[in-house]
Amino acid sequence: MSNCHDGEIEKSEQSSSTESATPQHLAPPRMAGASGGVADKLGNKYELAWAIRHALFCIQDERRSLTLEEIDPELADGSEFTYVNEHGDIAVTQVKRQNNITDHWTIAALRGRGVLAAAARHVAAGRKFHFSSMTPSGALRVMADLSRQSANAQQFVARQLTRELRPTFDELTAANVFGSSEGAWQTLRGMWIEIEVEEQLVMTNAMLAEVSLEGATGDLMAVAIGAVLLDNLRTRMTQRELLDALARDGITRRGFRATRTSHEQVVAATQSWRGTIERELLSPSIERQEAVTLVDLMTTTRLALVVGAGGGGKSTVLYQAAREFEAQDAEVLAFRLDRRGAFGSTVELGIQLGFSTSPVAALRQAADGRDAFLVIDQLDAVSLVSGRL
Repeated sequence: MSNCHDGEIEKSEQSSSTESATPQHLAPPRMAGASGGVADKLGNKYELAWAIRHALFCIQDERRSLTLEEIDPELADGSEFTYVNEHGDIAVTQVKRQNNITDHWTIAALRGRGVLAAAARHVAAGRKFHFSSMTPSGALRVMADLSRQSANAQQFVARQLTRELRPTFDELTAANVFGSSEGAWQTLRGMWIEIEVEEQLVMTNAMLAEVSLEGATGDLMAVAIGAVLLDNLRTRMTQRELLDALARDGITRRGFRATRTSHEQVVAATQSWRGTIERELLSPSIERQEAVTLVDLMTTTRLALVVGAGGGGKSTVLYQAAREFEAQDAEVLAFRLDRRGAFGSTVELGIQLGFSTSPVAALRQAADGRDAFLVIDQLDAVSLVSGRL
């Protein structure tokens, strides 16, 4: 999910308000000094806007994923959502809309709100920690960036810690914060500070939705993404899950009609095969024990053959096994070899099935690391093709 620090888009701490161009149902006007229920509602909308931003990054790359409100207490502690980038790096994001009515975050305020303790825990566990807010914390952001440019704490203190930054760094080394210069440097290296005014965040989300999706205006598509995330709390959402959910509202990836993802191509090919079998199935269907045996067998082997006389129900066994594999969240590519025309290579076979590469390569890409099964029905049709194949 190009690496931009797990999807981080740096914005100036002095981002200007664009309220006139912002959909009112997404970004209410800022209310200085808002308290109680109003403040909670504003904070929740701001948190969701950041989650929508990262969901849009997931839509752009099938290797990325997002979980809003983690079920794992270790991940959920001190974070609103977990994001995994295209390299497998895990980042947690804590969102604080603003520091009351003040114009910046102090170290004392961040410590009092539990932000620094959460950062220390997650960074020590090998995760990246993002802090997102409308209120700047300039010294902390600068030190976090500089810490990643130094080889060790000693070099950071001697070469990069300026006179202006030193008082703030000293606060971080206190026993009730990070405990030492080494602890402060290590934690800063794993922190990313994201500052963006809510109106600008919402407007940028709408623009990203416009370039990634089609089916509605950008602001409405961003709203739809937010609804999908809220309907799937504590669920890991990837490009596939997000697009499947959005498709129910008529929203698809831009250019979808011209270029489908590998997963969608595999589903289409398998559905075509399934249709040829369903026309001949009894209703209600008879569950075949051989299908159960085949599913069990595939937990211990990479290759299995279903052998039987003509009309013995081999295709039905494959059909029921494929259904069970899919129920286990595996990717399944199934097709009948006797329905294919002449081909001289597996790539040519893949082209006949609607891929640009061989069936195995397409299946591997569609599976994206999950279990995958290639089902070749009517395999004996190979006896009819040229011996040069």
